[in-house]
Amino acid sequence: LFVTGLTTKASSPDAWKKHYQELTDSCLKVSGLRNAKAVGQIVGFGDNVGYDALLVGGNYPQPHMNNQVGQVLCLFNRRTRQAHTQEANDLISVSQNRYQSDRFGFRFEYPRGYVNDAKTLPKGNPAEAIDIWTQATYDAIKSGKPSELPPNVSVTAEQNPQKLALRTWVSKSNRFPSPNKFREVTIAGQKAIAFQSTGLYESENVVVPSPNRAAVIVISLDKDGLPDTDKTYRLAFQQIISTLQFINP
Repeated sequence: LFVTGLTTKASSPDAWKKHYQELTDSCLKVSGLRNAKAVGQIVGFGDNVGYDALLVGGNYPQPHMNNQVGQVLCLFNRRTRQAHTQEANDLISVSQNRYQSDRFGFRFEYPRGYVNDAKTLPKGNPAEAIDIWTQATYDAIKSGKPSELPPNVSVTAEQNPQKLALRTWVSKSNRFPSPNKFREVTIAGQKAIAFQSTGLYESENVVVPSPNRAAVIVISLDKDGLPDTDKTYRLAFQQIISTLQFINP
């Protein structure tokens, strides 16, 4: 059994295998795609969240789509053992946008309808910062409408020249007020950590080391407690995590 992405610790290999099979079968069934198969990486969130996410690829069945290949995001509820696509009555095409950092050797994908606002900083940390916004929010920001920046998803690449352990790196950073609920996860084949923090917004964060451990990738989801906003940006957060890859610089 080969599983990549962000995974939680199963109670036993057999229990995880059974869960994985049930999750996969359920997601393939509800995807609405022809020739459906699991692609990308499973994203498993902690018990306080209670669901797993899986990208499913296949062919769109609608005649006007001309058998076009696409992907949908499936969420599997661990408590009810039910799977559904992100929008119950609508196929969401994902994996349409890609960001790649040649400097740090990583890439990820994010859904259509979102834009990235990337900045490369020659000195200091973060060395590379990418904000992910919905198109509507991005347009509003550019027009100067919000008095303060709303919650979003951010990805930063930061130097770790001393190759500090991840929790040590977090504790020495001034970015994460009141970090808590740390847990070990695996993302993009690397041993990473996930945790929460509290500042202007409640945030979910993951910190992923580069293969040589000289840099870290930080992916953060800011939440304002409004269900529609949180749901909108969680979709991008999940896809970035599940598609993050390290590439040759």
